[in-house]
Amino acid sequence: MDVMVVGLGPIGQRAIQHMHRMGGFRVVGAVDINPELAGRSLREVVKGVPWDTPVQQDLEAVLSAHPGTPVLVYTRSHLPEVMDTLTTLIQHGHPVVSTTEELADPWTRYPRESRQLDELARAKGVAVLGTGVNPGFAMDFLPGILTAVVHELEHIAVYRHQEAFHRRYPLQKKIGSGLTVAEFEEKWARREMGHVGLVESAYLLGRMMGWKVDRIEEDCRPVLAEEDIQTAYFHVRPGQVQGILHTVRAYEGDRERVYLELQMALRVPDPRDEVVLKGEPPLRMVIPGGIPGDPATVNISLGMIRVIQELPPGLRTMGDLPVPHYRRGS
Repeated sequence: MDVMVVGLGPIGQRAIQHMHRMGGFRVVGAVDINPELAGRSLREVVKGVPWDTPVQQDLEAVLSAHPGTPVLVYTRSHLPEVMDTLTTLIQHGHPVVSTTEELADPWTRYPRESRQLDELARAKGVAVLGTGVNPGFAMDFLPGILTAVVHELEHIAVYRHQEAFHRRYPLQKKIGSGLTVAEFEEKWARREMGHVGLVESAYLLGRMMGWKVDRIEEDCRPVLAEEDIQTAYFHVRPGQVQGILHTVRAYEGDRERVYLELQMALRVPDPRDEVVLKGEPPLRMVIPGGIPGDPATVNISLGMIRVIQELPPGLRTMGDLPVPHYRRGS
């Protein structure tokens, strides 16, 4: 299967390595804005892969050489930041799988952009899908699948507690490692702190279940170090930030329907992914240690690029996939 990759950061490069190891893929186009990568071959940039495909900065030039080829996008987290890229890809008739967190279910927060992408994709006959481990799987799609065995579902609670001590630098920085409480609160006030996509997971679950999400409550608090923590990238002293506790509550009227809790820190006592369903019968699932973030993001995106051409044209979510789940009234 021929594919193209836009974005050769840590996740993009890891995805290219996985495609080589898995077999069945050939990366025929690669795009990144980093001038240090321009003109170099993938063989030079990504360790262990055989492809001589040159890395280019000009997206349109790559697209014109490979019409209709599915594209993996590993770039930015916020939808407005990737609109130009997505629009260009769709206009050229390319199916797209992107790990842009806000693309997981953008309809509520970005209605204008969502309609624009959906209408263009339908006109061009291609599907566009946002996915990843979170959002896209751990705190929305996986709980959604579990609801298939529950009748009269009342509430979904999801807890994702992730150990970040050995994770990559961008993630340790993103959770505020080494910040003071005041610095953390200033960043949260500007929404520069917290996990992008948690709100989208709540909207996606509500949409899948047939619940009308009328209101969202969101909070993000610092997890503070009680002792010195030295990672490969940060030295965190007692009283400084070692991570986040980010929560989202989704309400239908005055009734809480979804509770999402994400703790990501340099020291987490009980890392896990946990789903609790209140219904008949009640259900609780725990994955000790939790789902590994980076490899899971890569693997689910590669799984979706295999099926993206089978999805109906338009802007799609993981909730559109033909898997069983609870839906009120059905």
